[in-house]
Amino acid sequence: MKILPKFLKLTLTLLLFLACISDEELNVIRSKSMSFSELFQMVSSMSFQLSNDQIVYINYEYVAKNRNVIFLNLEAKEPDFFLLGNPADVKNRILNNSYEIAFACDKKTKNDVLRRSSIYKDQEKLISSFKKQIEKTNKNKLSIVYTPQNRSFYLNK
Repeated sequence: MKILPKFLKLTLTLLLFLACISDEELNVIRSKSMSFSELFQMVSSMSFQLSNDQIVYINYEYVAKNRNVIFLNLEAKEPDFFLLGNPADVKNRILNNSYEIAFACDKKTKNDVLRRSSIYKDQEKLISSFKKQIEKTNKNKLSIVYTPQNRSFYLNK
């Protein structure tokens, strides 16, 4: 019975140590200017411990002058929209250590069309389209949603 409290104390210490490491990693990139692609690569390489109903909101500032982003922070919370995806595509992304980007793109109608891309060349076009959409708004502090469960980024306007 004396082993259990020692084990719990050791486990708690280890968890706190690991949490500090991840905070330090986040502090290194916080306020750093980077491209969307660099941000996606960085976040998709992180490991997240989330409950099944949580996703990651990545808060950032968009700098129109150089068309880069400045990472502000991460927030784990329940989604405020429905997540859809093809299980075969998700499996493929996980096996290939890649990710998907999706965003609702305004067309001439009032309806939004969801564009998706998991091919790198197409992602660059999608990001360019997204930057144009952001620049039409007067917002500079925005968020991107990342779902580690299916390795997808959802770009919010």
